[in-house]
Amino acid sequence: MTESKDRVNESKKFRQQMMDKLEVEESAAETIKPEENKEKYVQAMEERVAKLKVMTDEMKEKSKNLSQEAKAELDKETERLVHLYAEAKSKLHDVRQSGSDSWKKLRDSTSHAWNELADGVKKAVNKFR
Repeated sequence: MTESKDRVNESKKFRQQMMDKLEVEESAAETIKPEENKEKYVQAMEERVAKLKVMTDEMKEKSKNLSQEAKAELDKETERLVHLYAEAKSKLHDVRQSGSDSWKKLRDSTSHAWNELADGVKKAVNKFR
């Protein structure tokens, strides 16, 4: 019983740590000024996407301690995150390859892709209960 309770407490603590990290990343992403030059924008967004990828990897590692049912749910969420991560990276690649004026047209879809990825990470984090 104590081992199960410890596992639950550990999962809750991990969940809170991840939510705190996610909150920091969301705040940092909000400060990215798309009006700045393209390189600064792409670099800042790539850093945000990379940090979400690290969080996903941390969840995969930590999921080893979850029950089979919870692990299966998390695996489903992290599989979805793989696709969202690839989409965000693709959008950033498009911005990087775009011309000096056309990149501004692409930034909204890039920001949307990042937001979907962040929401996906949040949904996955919520599996730690």
